Amino acid sequence: MSNTLKIMAEGFVGDDPKYYAGEKDGKNYVNFSIAHTDRYKDNQNGNWVEGKTTWLKVKAWGNLADNVANSVYKSDPVSVEGRFMVEEYTDKENKLHKIPTIHANKVLFNMDKGVCTFRRIPSQNHNNSLLENDGLPSVVNESIKVDQNLDKKINKTKTKK
Repeated sequence: MSNTLKIMAEGFVGDDPKYYAGEKDGKNYVNFSIAHTDRYKDNQNGNWVEGKTTWLKVKAWGNLADNVANSVYKSDPVSVEGRFMVEEYTDKENKLHKIPTIHANKVLFNMDKGVCTFRRIPSQNHNNSLLENDGLPSVVNESIKVDQNLDKKINKTKTKK
């Protein structure tokens, strides 16, 4: 059994991720935050009530950091999985601050809130014979064509209403 506290958190990205190229132990890393606001239905009047907002800091390294920096933006709905930590620092006034942080091993988009296109980054061990002239697998190029057609269908539907 691992001695690590794993966590899965859902929320909205608070600001565009900040990317640092090789500044920590020679590895790329990214920092961003997510916010989750509890909502519940009031049993007496049936209205939805906004509860407390919880903020979590998220850190990721390596390929995950590179991909997050190129894909995730402020207000995106995401799920983050990783190790839960409480980071501490002392400010100029000698006050101790504790920040709940996830050291991420996965960052996922919440597909209930929107659509996205996944593009696999070929690894060095990948069989490059599957790649087309633009360096993307043929399956990716087909999904891009499908995605463009989907956009046209969505726009047509919006125009008809």
